Formats: sequence, structure tokens, C-alpha cells
Amino acid sequence: MDRIEGPPSNPRVWIDATTLQRVREGNPVGLMRVEGGLIANCFARRPDRSGLFAYDRRAGRMVAVDPAVLSAGAGSAARRLRRSGRLRDLGRRTERAIRQMLRAVIGDMLRWARSRAAAPPPHTTPGDVVLCLGETWAVHDLDVLRAWTRRDGLRLVVLLYDLTPVLFPHWFADRSLPGRFERYLELLRSDADLVVCISEATRRDFIAWSGPRGGTRGAVATLRLGDDKPAAPPAAQPAELAGLVPGRFVLAVSTIQVRKNYDLLYALWRRLRERGIPDLPVLVIAGRRGWLASDLLTLIENDKLTEGHIRICNDPDDAALAWLYANCRFTLYPSLYEGWGLPIAESLAYGKACIASETSSMPEVGQGLALHLDPLDFMAWQREIELLIADDARLAEREARIRAEFRPHSWAASGTELLALVDAVAASLPAGAHAGARRGE
Repeated sequence: MDRIEGPPSNPRVWIDATTLQRVREGNPVGLMRVEGGLIANCFARRPDRSGLFAYDRRAGRMVAVDPAVLSAGAGSAARRLRRSGRLRDLGRRTERAIRQMLRAVIGDMLRWARSRAAAPPPHTTPGDVVLCLGETWAVHDLDVLRAWTRRDGLRLVVLLYDLTPVLFPHWFADRSLPGRFERYLELLRSDADLVVCISEATRRDFIAWSGPRGGTRGAVATLRLGDDKPAAPPAAQPAELAGLVPGRFVLAVSTIQVRKNYDLLYALWRRLRERGIPDLPVLVIAGRRGWLASDLLTLIENDKLTEGHIRICNDPDDAALAWLYANCRFTLYPSLYEGWGLPIAESLAYGKACIASETSSMPEVGQGLALHLDPLDFMAWQREIELLIADDARLAEREARIRAEFRPHSWAASGTELLALVDAVAASLPAGAHAGARRGE
């Protein structure tokens, strides 16, 4: 890597675009939505002091990424939104605009990837900050990342989502993932100048994991993610959602995988059908297929008792998701463990009551406005679901409180707060002293 001697007067922030560069298809999932939202905000605020880089696996090195992929992507997204009449204020960086931007950026990233063999390395200066916001454990050679930051005297800041692969390795079909993820956590523990956790629950888990291994070299902080309303619902019901009646379905949003605990919801709807609950709403599961989901989906597809009462909406786009949130009776989020829990915040942003798990980070997201239950307490979930189905006054009371008390946290605010954390790291040590310490001098 190129290296410029001497301390920088104004350190640059090098933002990792490797995860976005590797995206191929489909709508951005939660992690990519978070990464895209933060990249867009950080880069927009510091274009003269920011750069993009990615790891080139074939060459085994870091390469610079043309920032034009961000500006071009955002511009084409804005044009599409203007044509559709749904652009409100791109400057507010709502999550919906970010998702649109991501789709435009992805194409540019892929075109750049085909010619990246000639891409130069990032032109770093000792004391610059490397900011990793994506799937660092999956898309990087961690030894290369460590060697680069140590040799060039760079400060490493990493966003940590959760510790699921090491705390619950049995939830993953890829048996090598827990080991890879533990090596990633070790990099954070031993080399990161700052680990930014997306919840206090993740922060506690990381500190508890690091303690017996010698603690953390750098600081550990918490960043509140954005929870702007994802989108304005379309005027017309999307064609793929035909047959759903507003107010007559209950919504669960997330990737369909073991951790999300959809087995509980399937069993609950089967029990409610057995009990003959009158006017039972349809359970709509909105999400793409994930780890170890085949058996559950086979049960749902072949169970005659729940046929017509459970509906899978595979990988919905922004418009479909907005319509589902706006028109559902209430939402459910029975996940076993989360680093955050974005669908809870999205539900509240739409003014919808939410029954969610009481574990890990989810009470933080709920702000005291969601109803939190033990995700393994079948009877408690059945009782509360039946009450919200049958009692209109109870549901209206919950919705009124949400409208009165919910305070969204914008992606713009999250970006500002992240940059403040990065600035604190950049100012923490003189660049020369920092570089020497990283080399062990």
C-alpha cells in the first residue's frame, strides 16, 4: 500500500465498500440497509475527507473504489423517485431513499469490480481511519486487513452487529462460520481502535466475550441506528399482495431462518385454527429464505389446516413492504436473539402495535412501546395475540400511545453520531505515535 510519511493535518476516513461491491441480486437485507445508510451519510458529510476501498480477493490486497459509484447511484435513484412522484426529501436520507440508492450503486459496483485488477491501492496516510461497516468477517481476509492497518499506521473502526455465530453456532448451516467469526472478533478485540456496537446488548455481549481473552485494545461504543419510516405506502395495493384485506392480516418481517423463531408463529396459527378463533387474520411472513428454513416452509406449504391462513411474501420490495406495514392489524417479532431488531422500529414508525421478544437488544428498540415476551413462552404469545385480535379497544389504546410517544431516530442523526465517534478516534493519538504503537515499536 502507498504510504505518506508524517502526521496528517486532517485524517481521511476510508470507508469499506467490499460488502456492497459483492452484492449480486435481490433487495438489500437488514445489514446492507444499515451499511448503505451509514456510508451514504458519512460520505455525503465529508466528501473531501473520505475515500472508498474494497478488498480484492483475487489480488489479495486493498484497492481504491471510485467515489463516483456513490454519487452516480444516488443521482439515478433520485431521478427514478422523482419520476414516480414518491420523492419527499432525498437530503433527509430516509431508509427508503437509501434502499433505492443501493440498487443503483450495486450495478456501478459490479461494473467497477470487473475492471478492478487495474485499480490502485488506497493512498493512505498514517493516522487515517479505516471504517468497516459491512460483513467484514465474510468478505475480507482478516490477516490482510490486520497487516494493512498495522503497517500503514491506520486506525481501525468496525461496526459490530451481534455475536450470533459464536453464541449460537447451531443456527447456521455453514459449519465453518462460527470459527471464521471468532477470528473476526479476535481482530476487533486485539486490533480495533474502536468497536461500534449497534445496541447496548451487543456491547455487553462483546465485552463479556473479550474479558476472558484479555479485554479489548480499543474503546467500545454504542451507535443508535436509524429508524425512519421505510417508505410511504403506495396508493394502490401491489399486485403480488392481491387477496389481502387491510386490517385483516398480521405481519412478521425478517429473513426466514431458525433464529427468527417462525416455528413459534406457525405453531400458534395452527393452534388458533384448532381453537376455531373467529375472524382469524392471515399471518403474512415477509422475508427471503435463509438458513435451515426448508423444513418449516415445507410444513407451511403442506398443512391443510393452516392453508389460506399463513402466507409467505418472498423478498418484498419497498412498495410491498410499505403497504404491508400500513395495512396490517399488528406485527409480530418473536426472534430468539438480535443485535438490534429493525422490524420493531419500523412497526412503531408506522404506528402499529408490535409483540416482540424480550431478549437481547429488542427491548431497546421497543422503547417501552412494544409488548415484549419470552420467545419460548407459547401460552403468553397465544394469549396476547388472541387479545389483540379480539379487542379493538385494546389495540387502539396501544396505537394511540405509539403515535404520542414514539420518537424516530433518523439515519442522518446516526451518520452524524458515527462521524463524531470517528473524529474522537482520529484525535486520540498523534499519528506518528499511533503508527509506531501499531507496529510494536
